[in-house]
Amino acid sequence: MTLDPAAAVGMLTELVTQRTVSGDPKPQRSAMDAVVSVLNARTAAITVDGDRDGPHPWLLITNDAHPKAQRLMFACHVDTVPAGDLSNWQFDPFAADVENGVLRGRGTSDMKAGLVAATAAVLDAFEGGVPAARSALLRRGTPSPSARWARSWYPKQQATEYTWGIAVRCGSISPPKALLHMAVHPSAAKVPS
Repeated sequence: MTLDPAAAVGMLTELVTQRTVSGDPKPQRSAMDAVVSVLNARTAAITVDGDRDGPHPWLLITNDAHPKAQRLMFACHVDTVPAGDLSNWQFDPFAADVENGVLRGRGTSDMKAGLVAATAAVLDAFEGGVPAARSALLRRGTPSPSARWARSWYPKQQATEYTWGIAVRCGSISPPKALLHMAVHPSAAKVPS
């Protein structure tokens, strides 16, 4: 079952209302649980690995495929930078309200909309039998430069267990303009440092 537009908006709304500020693992776990719940409700036989309860929680969600199959990887994070003084905002950054057809809130463009899009894409891949993985769903502190992103989204032990045929990172390249981009790397192991 695909992620229809109404479900995608509902998922984005739920994620934006969660205060997933870097360094606070509890709301990050809640966001990860929301993604797992959406996938479990729509597809069978997913495997969830990771360290959900650690100080820097992460998950890797995969489907059933040969261990040596090259997987399609979508890498995302669930945290946001602090909102700062809320009195300086023109709207509540955690209300996930809609104005002129646009859902507004903290993390909407980086990275929660990308997280929803990646979840929908992985769901389609899982349903089509494509060996895939839904990203590690983590952030270990401050955002890393794009040249080092591959090392930040999966632990070393996972790197040896799976082969990544292609890795897609969804995120914002220009937060004031809320533009999303997808960086496609043919092999995460060959991303320059």
